[in-house]
Amino acid sequence: MRATWRGLPAKRHDVGWEPGLLVPGADGSPLITDHYFPRAKGDFPTLLVRSPYGRGLPWSPMYGVLFAEQGFHVVLQSCRGTGGSGGEFDLWRNEAADGQATVSWLREQPWFNGTLGTVGPSYLGYVQWALAVDPPPELKAMVVQVGLHDPHALFHAHGALRLENALAVGVGMTYQHQGMAPFVKATLRLQRRLRDVTTAQPLRGRTCPPSRAMCPGWTT
Repeated sequence: MRATWRGLPAKRHDVGWEPGLLVPGADGSPLITDHYFPRAKGDFPTLLVRSPYGRGLPWSPMYGVLFAEQGFHVVLQSCRGTGGSGGEFDLWRNEAADGQATVSWLREQPWFNGTLGTVGPSYLGYVQWALAVDPPPELKAMVVQVGLHDPHALFHAHGALRLENALAVGVGMTYQHQGMAPFVKATLRLQRRLRDVTTAQPLRGRTCPPSRAMCPGWTT
């Protein structure tokens, strides 16, 4: 992996990995979590990454391994209802409470030194804003990369529904954690039929082509 990325700092530590930890969410739902850590004695800060897109590529090498090499504990967690975590995924609704529950779990870990940072783009950015609504005292830094903070504005503009954005988000949230091939296929299907879908009238009562799976929640 390092051979494909240029300009990386020199590796400082070998990396250990604890996969599949069960962290209780706000309602007790088990949130599947991987812990990356430097194999060295010392007092290291923690980086929290919460994702609905799985815990593999690209998050595992980009955040888990590379940051642990530099002296961070990295906690990479699948949001509820995704990546094997318990509960039901409900877009944006539970991230503040589950983030706080995860921090409560961190406080009980012997390796947690009380210094916490967060990082990530897109939905990984939104979960950071959700945690910051009532920031825990341990939260010292946030790196929100292209992060959404106002879901309503994504789907509505000047009182009108932005249907194209809603469909794109639906495809992304449904397929991204299933792997690259299903995601690309679903995106291409949406692109081919997007004009037909967004210009059809009336919107209510129509079936989403070519299948309901392409745009979950479509009214039939």
